[in-house]
Amino acid sequence: MGMLLGYFLLLLLIPSSLWAYAYFRIKNPATYRVGILLGGITMLIAMPIYLMQGLPLLPDLPRNIILTPADGNRVSALPAIDAQTMQDAAALSPEEQAQMIQQMVTGLAEKLQDDPTDIAGWRRLARAYQVLGEQDKQIDALKQIYRQTPDDEVSAILLSRAIRTKYDGFETAESLKILQDLLAKDPNHQEALLFLGVHYWRNNEKNKAEQYFKTLFAGIPKDSDYYKELEKYIDKVIE
Repeated sequence: MGMLLGYFLLLLLIPSSLWAYAYFRIKNPATYRVGILLGGITMLIAMPIYLMQGLPLLPDLPRNIILTPADGNRVSALPAIDAQTMQDAAALSPEEQAQMIQQMVTGLAEKLQDDPTDIAGWRRLARAYQVLGEQDKQIDALKQIYRQTPDDEVSAILLSRAIRTKYDGFETAESLKILQDLLAKDPNHQEALLFLGVHYWRNNEKNKAEQYFKTLFAGIPKDSDYYKELEKYIDKVIE
């Protein structure tokens, strides 16, 4: 689902950006760069939505197991951009625009040092680092959230996914602890069961892995599409 959503966003944004460029070029040649900037900003905001749908280095998760964050988690990947900033950025080169975005992210990080309890800010920073490809900083930001909201399932899953992505789909002691904690709170937690099963299968503890998979599949109709998607996903991951 994540991959399909990503393709959809790209197919939607490319013509939209071209249209914005043409519109501003015709209507007001002096501000046509705004069209380019809008397309770039839209892409930066849309990419985290795609990235958070699944694991880029693993097959896309079955749609029923995709994490659906609370409304408060669906925040922009970048600090707020006002009209004046957009106008100033329109006159910059692509390299200068990228530098400006980096400076904005750095500014947000510095602000959070003064107000470390700003959870929404940490979420925004984590997603910005994800877009910029700075995995270590993304994980550090997610750890800040998790430490302050240890009972928040969303924070736990996002951190475990980020760690797993960094290590090419494999678990670390830290991500395993997060999954085990999730399972302790909810013995039927599907994502925890799935990745604990995958971990133990890869470590040749297949009997243990099968117990996790058995619990995962329990209660899911065998003739359902979801059951089949899970089977295919597991086959791809453990092959």
